[in-house]
Amino acid sequence: VRAKQIFVPFPHLVDPLDKRKAGLTPADPDFAKLKRILDVIPSIRTLSNATDLQSMRQTLDAREPLAYPLLQWLISSNR
Repeated sequence: VRAKQIFVPFPHLVDPLDKRKAGLTPADPDFAKLKRILDVIPSIRTLSNATDLQSMRQTLDAREPLAYPLLQWLISSNR
C-alpha cells in the first residue's frame, strides 16, 4: 500500500536487454518486481566507494540489469 503512494508516478523503464520491451511500466505496475530490483541496489555508502561511474554501473548491471536505470529514475524523480 505504501509503495503505491511513494511510486506515483510508477517508473517506466526500458528493458536494457531487450529495448523493445518495458522493464517496468505504469500501465501494469509490478510492485513485487520493483521491490526485487530495489533489494539488489547496494547502500549509498557502497555506491559512493565505486572508483568511477562505469564500475558502479557494472556492479549494478551484474546484480540486476534494471538496477542502474531504476537508480537513475530514483535520483531524477527525487523519490
